[in-house]
Amino acid sequence: MPVRALNREWLNERAQRLEDAVIKFRNAPSALLGAFFGALVLQLTIVAFYLLTAQGLSVPLPIFLGAVLIPVSLVVQMAPVSINGFGVREAVFAFFFRRFGLPTDAAVALSLVSTGMVMSLSLVGGFLFMKRR
Repeated sequence: MPVRALNREWLNERAQRLEDAVIKFRNAPSALLGAFFGALVLQLTIVAFYLLTAQGLSVPLPIFLGAVLIPVSLVVQMAPVSINGFGVREAVFAFFFRRFGLPTDAAVALSLVSTGMVMSLSLVGGFLFMKRR
């Protein structure tokens, strides 16, 4: 692998793990296909969650806009420029909402309410996980 030329132990270790994973998937393409379809189902579920939240808030979010906006916002918010994507996510929502002629305040409300719901459900799940031990 070309990264080995950098001669960094931690980088070589990660590169080796990546190479091993690729080899495993090459030997079991059905596992890769299963992972792909599982990821697709997860993304569709997340988009449906946001669309239903928008409906609950009476935000007229078209399905096509949601199908583009949600995955894009999830990728963009991973940039290490804010804590948990706050501000970045809302800016992405506002940008796309403006492009489709929807109100910016609805974009911010949808983003914050959806994020709050996800965080609340995660906390409940974490509490139940800790309680079962």
